[in-house]
Amino acid sequence: MTEADTAPLGVVPGPAGNSGPAAPAGGQTGVPGRPKLRQLVAGAGTLLFLALAVVLYRHGVRSDEFPPVLPGTKGTMITRYSPPWLTGAAAALLLAGLCCTWLCVHLVRGTGSERGSSGRGSQQGSPQLPPAARYRPMGAGDQELRSAGDQKAL
Repeated sequence: MTEADTAPLGVVPGPAGNSGPAAPAGGQTGVPGRPKLRQLVAGAGTLLFLALAVVLYRHGVRSDEFPPVLPGTKGTMITRYSPPWLTGAAAALLLAGLCCTWLCVHLVRGTGSERGSSGRGSQQGSPQLPPAARYRPMGAGDQELRSAGDQKAL
């Protein structure tokens, strides 16, 4: 390999005059107030979907009393189940569980502005390599190919 192939890559400059927005002091880059809004939406969604699931379930299960067939006997209670209403209740319960999970994640983990990053797994201080600088580690078979390539280059 030549020295040009192994030289470190430099940083590619962006457009002239556009260095992007400056980060606030302390490394916080999140939008203030947004984490509380997300927690509020998740909590309200959990309660809303739970209430909806209860209403749909109560509408899907009906008990009716049929009159007695023989004189002097009691009527018969019949419970009827409506699959579309019960399916809707199950879907609302699933959505309530997802909202509750979202709320718990925001409460336990915190948010991007509290961690000092944009919240999507970016790590401060870690260099971002351009795609050409990423490579796979060499295996045992690659050493022979590299040796043959070096011989051709010489």
